[in-house]
Amino acid sequence: MRCAALIFALAPLPSGLMAQEAAPLTGKDVAVHLAKPSTRNYPEAALRRGLGGTAEVLCTVTSSGELQGCAVTSETPPGLGFGAAVLRMTAAYRIESKANDGSDTVGRRFLVHMTFSLPR
Repeated sequence: MRCAALIFALAPLPSGLMAQEAAPLTGKDVAVHLAKPSTRNYPEAALRRGLGGTAEVLCTVTSSGELQGCAVTSETPPGLGFGAAVLRMTAAYRIESKANDGSDTVGRRFLVHMTFSLPR
C-alpha cells in the first residue's frame, strides 16, 4: 500500500474571514518536517473496498512548529476515514518558524492536502 502526500493551497478563503487574513500556508510556502512518517494510517474501510481518496485538513502552527486545532475541511469519498487518517498524521508534522518569504509561521493556518492510493 502506498500513501502519497500532496500539499497545496485552496484558492478561495472560507466565507467570513477578514480580507486582510493571509491565505493558509502550504508545503510550497514553508519547510515541513515529518517527525515519524508512516503509511500505516491508510483507512481500513477504504482498504477493504480497494479505494483511494483525498482529504484536506486545516490547522494552526504553534511556536514549537506543531499543528493544533486541526479540522477536516474536505474528504473524498466521504465516510471512509480519509479525513481522520490525515488528522492522525498531522501529529507527525513540524513546520519551520519562518516561511520561504521570511514571514513568521506561528499562529498561521496551514493546509494539508493528502492523496491516498493503493498500489497498482
